[in-house]
Amino acid sequence: MTPSALRLRKAAALLWLSAGIPTAAWSISSTPGGLTLQQPLGARATAMGQGFVAADGGIDSIGYNPAGVSTAAHPSLQTAYTRGVVDDSFGSTAYVHPLGPVVLAAGAAYYDAGTVALNLSNGNTGTVRAQQDFYEMLGLGADLGYGFSAGGLAKAYQFSLGQQAHAQGFAADAGLIYHTPLDGLNLGGSVQNMGPSIKYETGGDVLPTTYRAGAAYLLDLERLNLVPRDGANFFTKYLVTADAIFVRQQPVEAATGLEMDMPFGKFTHVLVRAGFLWNSDSDGLTIGLGFRERHFILDYAVGIQKSLGNLNRFSIGYEF
Repeated sequence: MTPSALRLRKAAALLWLSAGIPTAAWSISSTPGGLTLQQPLGARATAMGQGFVAADGGIDSIGYNPAGVSTAAHPSLQTAYTRGVVDDSFGSTAYVHPLGPVVLAAGAAYYDAGTVALNLSNGNTGTVRAQQDFYEMLGLGADLGYGFSAGGLAKAYQFSLGQQAHAQGFAADAGLIYHTPLDGLNLGGSVQNMGPSIKYETGGDVLPTTYRAGAAYLLDLERLNLVPRDGANFFTKYLVTADAIFVRQQPVEAATGLEMDMPFGKFTHVLVRAGFLWNSDSDGLTIGLGFRERHFILDYAVGIQKSLGNLNRFSIGYEF
């Protein structure tokens, strides 16, 4: 779900509070809630238009398909941060740890919509947090053999609107990736945010259950011995992705992405990324850069949004 949808959620909370409606009347329609659960966790896939369901992404796959976590070769830690244009912010921390054919994953994320000043019809005034969301994650990805990998992720969430309405519950993700006989081509699918409806004091929201299906192709020129002898400053790997995305009660979207990897020496890589999220009400073109130096990873993405300004996302990682 798009960051602008979260900002609209903040505006809705403000309207409820400004109207002086009591907590017991916080009854939300069947429109999907829990939009924080839809936020991408890192900048890499964000820069690729969020088309990542079939990629062997390791820790970057957590927000798209837990099966991709199974390709993490080393323990990895990642933290990400996004600052919105209306005083809202989103942050996350994730960790993956390989244990034989299984890779464990854990993490946490939060969303803070900032503060709102109230001047209620009953004369009360004050300042409250418009929205505060938090959730923890625990899951794993596993290599099943015969080209298949699978994964699952459990989430426990706590949501607060205007410091008056509160909800807590759980959701789950599951996914599968098939590494086809064509070298470098993957097919993948996942279902995200399965679970019961979000329950506030009265009423609630349905979870933003999301279905993803897509393909990813990695063209590795080094593996094909196609890199020139003086291959410095030359892109040697090209990752192309394409996803179809269906969020409950929302139009079908499509995401396409490209990542190009240029090595500098033995341990340094510069990555250039671009993507596009089609049929989305707020997101469109995305671009980004990545820098990898031995164990350190720095990624940046910017989304060129149709409204509410551009979205900048940063993530920092370390491979042990």
